[in-house]
Amino acid sequence: MSTLSRLNGAQRELARLEKLSNGSFADTIAMLSFKQHVEDLQTQALAEFKDTDLQFIDFRLSAPHLSDGSAPLSLVAKLTSATKKLILETVLQTIDLAKHKKGLFSELERGLDLRLNAIQPGSSKLIISAKATPDLLDHNAATSALESIFSHIGSADEISKLGSGPAHALLDIFKASAQEKADLEIVWRTPLGKTRHWNASKDSLRGFIKTLSKIEDSPADPKEIFGAISLISEKKIELKDVSGEKVSIFIDADKVSEIKRLRLGEHAKLICSARKKRSKSKPYKIELKLESISSIE
Repeated sequence: MSTLSRLNGAQRELARLEKLSNGSFADTIAMLSFKQHVEDLQTQALAEFKDTDLQFIDFRLSAPHLSDGSAPLSLVAKLTSATKKLILETVLQTIDLAKHKKGLFSELERGLDLRLNAIQPGSSKLIISAKATPDLLDHNAATSALESIFSHIGSADEISKLGSGPAHALLDIFKASAQEKADLEIVWRTPLGKTRHWNASKDSLRGFIKTLSKIEDSPADPKEIFGAISLISEKKIELKDVSGEKVSIFIDADKVSEIKRLRLGEHAKLICSARKKRSKSKPYKIELKLESISSIE
């Protein structure tokens, strides 16, 4: 059994013992001994981790109903898809698509190798891993993306500077945590021992959500969207973004010939203008109109 598996088991057992403890002297001594065992396993796991080629993003959600190392599947799905969108679109923001080579999108996905690595107790802690190995130019896409994310996550205005896609992904992460009425901590760990932390209470998350929603709904700035084309017509195209969400974009007549060169399933970057329109189901909706498109196949 791996050290990480033993650590996960020990943390679950510690959470169980803490619930059963009656506060007696004997229980207190036993608890201190078991906590030391858990700390020893954490030290051993960290030493082994430093020998890997992975880096980790930890999401710790703290709430009374999230204390046994389990989490609703809907929460796991929201966090994993939003994290994929956040990292991949942050990487794509830095790439000159005019100079890209064929197969860029698939190559990026393979290079990042994002995975759900573990769910641990201590509230509910989701661990997502990404490759940390640098390329021949001593560059790692995930590392660069995470550096940028943690440099801008301090305020809603800074988050908006990441671009519309990454900002929307962070908004989804904040909403997922807020729906569980949980405090949120995000930690980035690298094999070199470097660690970055960010945390927000559930009240602070509500403030982030309110401000980011206003920025997102503003039609003033163009929207950058990355995804795979799923429908092409003379009036609109649809695509699935990197988190699997369907997006509809309307087309003016002068863009039709450009759109006809696309094929279904092709990955592309779209620059869209946005405008507010009346909606029956809510006060208004945001309608996107295509301004330009670049293939990232």
